[in-house]
Amino acid sequence: MTADDTLQASQLLKLDWIGLHLERSQHLTVLGPGGVQQRLRLETRISCNNILAARQFTLAGMGVSLQPVPEVRELLARGELLPLLPDWQLEPIGLHIVTPRRDAQPAKVRYAIEALRRHLVSA
Repeated sequence: MTADDTLQASQLLKLDWIGLHLERSQHLTVLGPGGVQQRLRLETRISCNNILAARQFTLAGMGVSLQPVPEVRELLARGELLPLLPDWQLEPIGLHIVTPRRDAQPAKVRYAIEALRRHLVSA
């Protein structure tokens, strides 16, 4: 990791964060150019449990938040939101689907799970 990359990612710590959780701090791992990785502990100014509320707080200028690019692509194109570190990305997270029965799922549940998997892989 170069000094410039460290400085860039560490500058995130100085921002007013809007978090999607109830705790005042959040650990975040970001991946930079060349595969560099940095783990940050962000202190949130505002905490909420709804991504749409976090987006509205961000648009109102109350701080910065993590937002899924597919949902904010138009806001980015219009300049209403700005990417903070465009060459960096969040560490991938796992997603698990829990169903009452694994062995005897109705066809519609299997199809829905497969459609969701395909959509998330292509996003």
